[in-house]
Amino acid sequence: MLYTTNSVHPYPSTPLLQLGRRAYFKAEFLHVLRSHKARSVIGMLDRAEASGALIRNSGATIIEKTGGNLGVALAIEAPRRGYNVELVVGLSFSQKKRDLLRQLSAKLIGLDMLQAGAAPAEVINSVLLASDSHEKKYVFLDQFADAGSIYGHMDSLAPEAEHQLQAVGLDSSFALHLIVGTGTGASAQALKTYFNNRGYKTYLHIVQPESCDIAKCVFADHSLQGISVGRVPPFLDLDQVDSYIAISDSEAERGRQVLLCNFGILCGFSSGANFTAMNKFLSRHPIGDKEVILSLLYDRGEDY
Repeated sequence: MLYTTNSVHPYPSTPLLQLGRRAYFKAEFLHVLRSHKARSVIGMLDRAEASGALIRNSGATIIEKTGGNLGVALAIEAPRRGYNVELVVGLSFSQKKRDLLRQLSAKLIGLDMLQAGAAPAEVINSVLLASDSHEKKYVFLDQFADAGSIYGHMDSLAPEAEHQLQAVGLDSSFALHLIVGTGTGASAQALKTYFNNRGYKTYLHIVQPESCDIAKCVFADHSLQGISVGRVPPFLDLDQVDSYIAISDSEAERGRQVLLCNFGILCGFSSGANFTAMNKFLSRHPIGDKEVILSLLYDRGEDY
């Protein structure tokens, strides 16, 4: 897969935190849009505007099926560009996230259909079909199909991380171990592709719930929202994955507690999973003199 970048990220960089010997984490929870999904939202909106599907300050309504971090980032960024936001939020998402989305003026739709057993995709299809009978303009971004999601990470997350690593003397002469989870696969693939293209010897280690096996298309219930979402990640080339690190719900929670108690960082469960995965990796692969670890702290713990 080949991806190129073509836009400039409009927000300040998130910090790069050292949380172990040559183990660095991008503090995406400190992004203005509250998580790493800011990168996807900006990439998708930029792409939609470039194609003419969206025109700023047109009053168009963006519709999306999400109640997670992408929904939060969209509810902040889209109104700034003159769009309305309507979200179909699956019943499994936390009440705190729902409340936050409403506070950000997003309209949550389709609850009756969801409670009656409809899937979020069915709600989206129903709304889009009904929109044909009136003049309300809906634009469905669809994060699992919109390549703008990965472009956003290629444009901002990856070059930010490279610049920050180089600022502490960690250039392409170091082997880079990426330890990240995957939902759509956009952030994982963007980092892998970008650093490979920049001459780094890059290894991709995917964090997954212990109840799932992404490589074998095995998915089960777990508490790590945003990681292993019941389908093969559409933007991730599984052939480029070097290993998988299984993390239990309890291990992810312990990781969150260590981040909070030892570093003063309050993040979500998937961030705790990444931190625990980093320690598991180090227990079987002590870091060499010419190796570095890069991972992500995705979002804010108070949103759960």
